[in-house]
Amino acid sequence: MSLIKNTFILFVFVFFSCENSLEINTHKNTYHDSISDITYLNESFFTTNYDISGNAGPQVDLIKIVHDGESARLDNKFDLGLNGQGFLTITNDGNDLFLQSRSTSLILKSSVIGEVAFSQFDDTLATYWLPSGLSYDSERDSLIFLYRNMNSNETYLLRLLSKDISPFSTRTVEFTLENLDTTYNGVYAMTYENPY
Repeated sequence: MSLIKNTFILFVFVFFSCENSLEINTHKNTYHDSISDITYLNESFFTTNYDISGNAGPQVDLIKIVHDGESARLDNKFDLGLNGQGFLTITNDGNDLFLQSRSTSLILKSSVIGEVAFSQFDDTLATYWLPSGLSYDSERDSLIFLYRNMNSNETYLLRLLSKDISPFSTRTVEFTLENLDTTYNGVYAMTYENPY
C-alpha cells in the first residue's frame, strides 16, 4: 500500500510541477515580420515572412502580393507549415515556386497556394556552405543554387541542379566575389539573366 501511495504522490508532484511549464506560445503574426527573397509569377509577387518570433508551431507563410500599377497590396497568404527556417530564398520556373532556407538548407517545391510538393536537403555539400541565393535557368530547366563558404567569406559555390534536386549537380563552380560584405551576411539573393 505504501508503494502505491508513494507512486501516486510522485505522479501528482510531477504532473502539477510540469503543468505551468507546458505553456507553448504558438502565436503567429506574419505581418510584423520582415519579408525574405521575392519572385514574380502569374502577375503576382511571392515572398515569405522572415520568422523571428521564436514561437512554436507553423510560423512561415507564403505571401502573395499584387501590384495594380500604382500600389502594391497583400492579396493572400498560405501557411507553409514551417518553423525555424530563417531567411528563405525563392524563385519560380513559370509554374511552381522553389525555396531554400538559409538557416537549415532545406529545399522546398511549392504551388502558388502553398501546397508543398517536396522538401529535402542537398546533403552532398559540406556544412560550411551557407545558402545565399536561388534562381531558375530556363534554358536548362534547372535550378541555380548559390552557397557561401563560411570559412572563407569571399568564396562562393554555384551549383546547377535539376528541379527534382537530384544529388548529382550538372555544374559546380567555385569562385571569389570581392568588394562585398565579408561579415556573416554576404549575398542573400540572386537572379539569372540568360546571356543570349
